[in-house]
Amino acid sequence: QENIEKIHAAKAFIIKQKYQSISLAELSKFVGTNEFILKKGFKEVFGTTVFGFWNQLKMEDAKHIILNSTISIGDVADKLGYKNQRHFSTAFKKHFGMPPREMRKK
Repeated sequence: QENIEKIHAAKAFIIKQKYQSISLAELSKFVGTNEFILKKGFKEVFGTTVFGFWNQLKMEDAKHIILNSTISIGDVADKLGYKNQRHFSTAFKKHFGMPPREMRKK
C-alpha cells in the first residue's frame, strides 16, 4: 500500500511537472522509493512505463498546441523540453504516424 501511494505520487509529479527534465533516479528519490520499485509498480498500476506515460502527456499537449495555435514547431519542441527540434519531430511522428507539420496542414 505504501508503495502504491508512492507510485501515485510519482504520477502526480509527472503530471504537474511534465515539461521538467528529471531522471528516473531523481523521481524515485523524490517520492521515496528506488528505481526498481518505481518502474515495476508504475507498470503494474498504470499499465505503462514511467517514460511512456510522460511521453504520452507531452505528445498529447504537442498535438493540441499544433492543431490549435500558430506557434512554430520549434517553439512547441522548446516548450515540451526538447533540446532539438528534429528529436521532437521524430518522436511526434513515431507517436502519431505523421510529422507535426503534416498534422498542422490537415
